Amino acid sequence: MRPRWWSIHRDERGATLAFVAVIIFVLLGVLALSADFGALYVDRRRMVNAADAAALSAALTYAKKDAVCGTNDAPAKTQADSLATANTSTATPGDSKSQNPFVTDCGHKRVTVTYHLEHKYLFAGAIGFDSTPVVARATGHWGPAGGAGGVLPVMVSSGRLTNCDIPNPTGTTDCYFYVNNGGSGYGTASWALLNVQPTCAQAQYGWNVSVSQCSQKVSNPNPTYNCPGWGDSSLRDLILNGSGNLTVDPSGHTYVCLVSGQHVPTFRDIQGLAGKVRLFPVNDPNGQIKKGGVLCPPPNCSPDFWDIIGFIQMRIIEVLRGGPNPNWPAQCLALGVPDSNAWCMHATWLGY
Repeated sequence: MRPRWWSIHRDERGATLAFVAVIIFVLLGVLALSADFGALYVDRRRMVNAADAAALSAALTYAKKDAVCGTNDAPAKTQADSLATANTSTATPGDSKSQNPFVTDCGHKRVTVTYHLEHKYLFAGAIGFDSTPVVARATGHWGPAGGAGGVLPVMVSSGRLTNCDIPNPTGTTDCYFYVNNGGSGYGTASWALLNVQPTCAQAQYGWNVSVSQCSQKVSNPNPTYNCPGWGDSSLRDLILNGSGNLTVDPSGHTYVCLVSGQHVPTFRDIQGLAGKVRLFPVNDPNGQIKKGGVLCPPPNCSPDFWDIIGFIQMRIIEVLRGGPNPNWPAQCLALGVPDSNAWCMHATWLGY
């Protein structure tokens, strides 16, 4: 019998095993690289978070005037480094090329921070990768907000914000605001209703009241303008839905009309916002004025215009009305007389 050499030549037994071995090797390599580069992505996110926190912390230090840009930057840099390492313990100032890690632009009120870490590979060393520098850079800005929308028609005083220790880097802070909404009580107001109508053509115009904004209605000295009255229905709509887009002038004053009067239904609606987060315009009490541009600082002067310098975000906890035997907390009682025209708002700070 002749041997069947052709059958031996075509025998493929064992080829599958070799193929599987190769595939397993490739898959293990892919899995190893996936683990390495997945860990690289995690380090990248950690560094971005660290740089963001550091930039915001440095900007906040300048905003609080705990540091002076270009003159005394050390407190801001210390705070930035502290927040960076709190987020990522191995974060190192600068990049792998020794770039300046802390750069200020005092004219534009900006600070840019840079941090890096060395990401060590576990498996990629087998193909020549030992480590990779992971660099993150972030810029923080301080100063008044340029604009906002959906704003509650309620100003809060920057003096009161200082008294309740805003901003507080440890988290939310309880704040209490007082207004006597009758007679001349606005001289002691740390919160109050205000006008959020920015369109000059509207009859109820009262936001950013200036000659340049509305020369047909506002005249010099700036501003000489008769602020319009507001009905409860219009105010209550703004309480429910918020304002349209509002802007402030970072290089000057943004004068905004008061909304005076009792407006008890409006304050009741604000009471109904307990637990809600809202944006509030911030008034500089040292810049508020009477009609004609006369400075009217508290507590003995009742202004016609607030001087709005930015916006903050707070969560409303409760709004309490005064009257006989009011059930007010001690923080509210310390702010003013709790008569029937007085209102106290308790809120928690969330951010600029």
